[in-house]
Amino acid sequence: MRYLLYFLPFFIAHLSFSETRLEYWDFNTDLSGASFDNGTGGIKNSGTHASLWNHGKVPGMVANGTGQFVINGAGSAYRKVAASGFATGVKTTGHYQLIIEFSAWNLDSTSKGALGFEVVDTSGKRVVALHLYPESAMESKIRLSAVSATGYEGRGYDYAGHVSSLVTNAPTRVIIDFNLDTDTVSYRVNGSQLKVITDFSATSLSHLKLFTDAKWSKQNSVSIDSMGLVKLP
Repeated sequence: MRYLLYFLPFFIAHLSFSETRLEYWDFNTDLSGASFDNGTGGIKNSGTHASLWNHGKVPGMVANGTGQFVINGAGSAYRKVAASGFATGVKTTGHYQLIIEFSAWNLDSTSKGALGFEVVDTSGKRVVALHLYPESAMESKIRLSAVSATGYEGRGYDYAGHVSSLVTNAPTRVIIDFNLDTDTVSYRVNGSQLKVITDFSATSLSHLKLFTDAKWSKQNSVSIDSMGLVKLP
């Protein structure tokens, strides 16, 4: 047993460093008001690619100076990263995770607007995605999707959903785990696996998108602890 205890820290350390953050934001050192400004003053990309966003600041999408990125503006807004494609080029192989860690949200039940995070391919088509929106007068929904050879009702995308309250301060960690080599995807929320699909049909990854649509209400507020794209061994 003592030999197991001796090697356990090394094993845990190996697990901790087995992933590579390609594009990642944790907002821990970002000043209040930092947005998508590239270079000095913008939210800091700590990933190995450290890619730049395609445009500048968005009112209502800014760091709060205490470790969160807060989205509370109205209407449509759109940003992508990397602006000119990933630093190492288009990705056609590999195992990845899109990770979003929410710290809180407060959604307007009368709004039909959505907040979206997407990984897209070279043609601009979404590969995997997370959308957060009001589902009803009492509930919000996180809808997860991935491009699929068959898809729901033959529409080319597979879906899973996680329902929560309209207002929550409970941390919510969402992972879409997807593999271009094995054509598999799993959806996870707070460590629980919602679904696995085995006919994932993506062939390339080009960039990430973050957006709110035209129906997004100024009464909505979403706080994010961290977000990004991770590569697994």
